[in-house]
Amino acid sequence: MIGEEYVTKQLERKLPVLGRADVQAQIILDENLFIVPRPHPHPRHADIENWPEDDVQRQIKAVALARKATLLVKC
Repeated sequence: MIGEEYVTKQLERKLPVLGRADVQAQIILDENLFIVPRPHPHPRHADIENWPEDDVQRQIKAVALARKATLLVKC
């Protein structure tokens, strides 16, 4: 699993990956956020940028993304 290979192994505390949340690119773009490829630590990694400076507005966007994301729990 990508999370275990590229995240967990890099941390001092080796906590297990419990799952992931997938969100479609269009949902991010609809929130006026940007998707910026960052191929490190993994070729498929990307950052979400253009978050509002205001904490409340940033949280509103984060909740909007979370509501539309698909949660995949590792069994």
